[in-house]
Amino acid sequence: MDFSYNISASYQDNFDRGPQLGAVPELSSTGSFEFLGQKVSSPLGIAAGLLPNAKWISGYAARGWDLLTYKTVRSKARECYPVPNWVFVDADAGEGPVYATNDLPEDPSQISSAVCFGMPSMDPSFWREDIATSKNSLSEGQRLIVSVVASPEADWSAAQVAEDYAKCAAWAAEAGADVVEANYSCPNVCSAEGQVYMDVELADSVTKAVRSAIGQTRLLLKVGGVSRYRFTTVISEGSSGSG
Repeated sequence: MDFSYNISASYQDNFDRGPQLGAVPELSSTGSFEFLGQKVSSPLGIAAGLLPNAKWISGYAARGWDLLTYKTVRSKARECYPVPNWVFVDADAGEGPVYATNDLPEDPSQISSAVCFGMPSMDPSFWREDIATSKNSLSEGQRLIVSVVASPEADWSAAQVAEDYAKCAAWAAEAGADVVEANYSCPNVCSAEGQVYMDVELADSVTKAVRSAIGQTRLLLKVGGVSRYRFTTVISEGSSGSG
């Protein structure tokens, strides 16, 4: 199998090199669809993770992906975890552990993979400009989504976490994001920003701060799995989450 991301190389190497893709195909219009009230050429998208900069955004945009999510950014630089960051795994339908494997089938749909980057980020002085470059690389009918997250210190209050989210969201919107995605769930970090969705009051505070900071820019909230019991409890408590 050929991969656009070299799983044997470091995150920085892949970041600098850009995706390894084939020739740009001839694309025909697939029709007009709507996403959060915006017209898009197709509902084909890529979630945050594979698109860390404009090289990756433009490479996939040229190949017909119309909803492109810029990898999660922070208010300060954050290094990626050491390699390996991406492995293929043997996994069954159960809930037990999975194990990395180098035994890959000919059919890529028959193998699963797992990633662990730790939500790295370049400094805002880089990504604010790079998001604008990414936006300018898109064609009509394509939309740029930018994922943002806070970088809380151990002694931060909920208000400080919300303020940090809002700062990143405002910068993303100013740089040209069509949609801001507030990332409330990442199992690959142990700090507070990875589990915001599990704290109803914190999620509510952050969402209101982000919504206020980005004006009319569309807003998405990325959350993790919530049990039926917890969801029922939240509703019964009258949570006023918005967005």
